[in-house]
Amino acid sequence: SLAFVAKEIFPHSFYLFFVIGGVMLALISSLNAIFSWCTKGLYIAAHDGWISEKLAVTNRFGTPYILLSVFFVVGMIPIVTGTTLEYITVLGNAVGIVFGIIPALALYNLNTRRPEAYAAASFKLPVVAMKTIPLIALAIYAYGVYLSSIDFISRDHLIAFAVYAAAIL
Repeated sequence: SLAFVAKEIFPHSFYLFFVIGGVMLALISSLNAIFSWCTKGLYIAAHDGWISEKLAVTNRFGTPYILLSVFFVVGMIPIVTGTTLEYITVLGNAVGIVFGIIPALALYNLNTRRPEAYAAASFKLPVVAMKTIPLIALAIYAYGVYLSSIDFISRDHLIAFAVYAAAIL
């Protein structure tokens, strides 16, 4: 690993600076990227009428500070409560799976619920494909959840995962 090589070639103090600084830099850049995109979907959902527009209020720099504060509080809960990384991963996967299911369901129902959108589309899948592809995607999601639950997610985590995913959905 890079840390092993650094330990061999750098003096001890520079090695510590290299390893700790590398971790801090990676963490800061990752957090910065996450904070720049995590609110975008909810910001758009607020302007589309799915959630209250009051949540999408921005400051003078265009940052939706209320939504960002909500993500901050949600992110602090596992730290304050001492929750394990395994549990946080389960909850994070729940969000990802829910946000993956929504487009699949939208495609499945597009031609019946929004026939004008289907008619105006420049690229149209046959109706059979619009019914089959989302079902395959949902089966892949279900299989992924199953694989995760075999030896990674305990029964309690799976229940929390289901409750959390249902609440998000």
